[in-house]
Amino acid sequence: MSRRTESDAAARSGPAAPVPDAAIDEACFLAELRLSVEGARTPAEERLAQRHPEWADRLEKVCARLSH
Repeated sequence: MSRRTESDAAARSGPAAPVPDAAIDEACFLAELRLSVEGARTPAEERLAQRHPEWADRLEKVCARLSH
């Protein structure tokens, strides 16, 4: 039986992998639905926006569409 150590986990973690467009589209769609009800980003969405600027750009476009 093998045990995973913290160093194993550290070796696996690294820079964020590129996010496929389909995942970004789905995240934006879900955010658009939620934003239309709540009007603000969740802490998880804020972290996602910091980690993946391309997602943040698309979400900003979604928010701009909702505000008109």
